[in-house]
Amino acid sequence: AQRSGDLLADAQKVVDHWEKLGMDVRVVHKDVVSPRVYATGGPVVRASFLTKIPGDDMYEVGAVGKCVAGYDLDLQEEERQRRADREAIPGDNYFDNHPPEDTDHE
Repeated sequence: AQRSGDLLADAQKVVDHWEKLGMDVRVVHKDVVSPRVYATGGPVVRASFLTKIPGDDMYEVGAVGKCVAGYDLDLQEEERQRRADREAIPGDNYFDNHPPEDTDHE
């Protein structure tokens, strides 16, 4: 999505989405030029969203996933197959390439 001129509003969109995923979310630096969002729980161990500074057209998003048992190449192939089968995976409705009718299950 196109970045707006209101970084706090953009950060709030991330907060709203992550809370829908069951994450515990907090926003820091709300009153300065670069709000940041941090979260734990839900589908990941932790995640961060940094708005950086005005004029920079990119955001920084990071996440640490939960460890699962299994061989990583097999898990990657399983994930590719789930996507090929258009399976609704939590969080997909956030991305433009996944139409809401395929992923909206609220």
